[in-house]
Amino acid sequence: MESSEQEQMQEDMKALRQLLENLVMLSFDQEDLIDNIKRTELNTPKYVRHIQEQFKLKDDFSMIQDSLEALARRNDKIQSFVSEKVVEIKNNIGESIDQLEDRKKNDAEMNQRHTMKNVNDLALMLAESMEEMQQQMSGMMAGSQMCDKPGGGGGKPSPVPMDKITQGQQELNGQMKEMAGKQGEKGKDGKDGKSGD
Repeated sequence: MESSEQEQMQEDMKALRQLLENLVMLSFDQEDLIDNIKRTELNTPKYVRHIQEQFKLKDDFSMIQDSLEALARRNDKIQSFVSEKVVEIKNNIGESIDQLEDRKKNDAEMNQRHTMKNVNDLALMLAESMEEMQQQMSGMMAGSQMCDKPGGGGGKPSPVPMDKITQGQQELNGQMKEMAGKQGEKGKDGKDGKSGD
């Protein structure tokens, strides 16, 4: 029983870490884009490319959003926070695209910065959730064996190019769906005395 709970937590941790990496990457990409747009003349092909990059960031966030929402459904404590931030990010990205197309760089930058702030808020919340889980896990493992590598090995820290976010996120979305399914089965068994607090 306890070991399956530990396995579940390790899976959750892995998913959280991937999600956190993707959010941080999105935030950096958005910041780079803000700087590039500032230095770009309005009526140039380069400016049009930057608008396309903002569309790409919007798509990247849509992929991340699926996992975020799956995670939030499994954890009541973060559900309303995640939903609120997701709505704000989508609105800010959408508005920044409209403003970039209207050549209103300053207004667009304001929305892009709001996007970054909300993405960073989500990343911070995920980092805190991971820390809590690590503490829970080390508490659970204190009896059996001590582990000084939180979350187990196996994850290579990867300086990933921008397109990798899509591939990693697709895998993650699959894992989240699988985990949501397992969660449902566990509830049916009736053996699961502890539900997440």
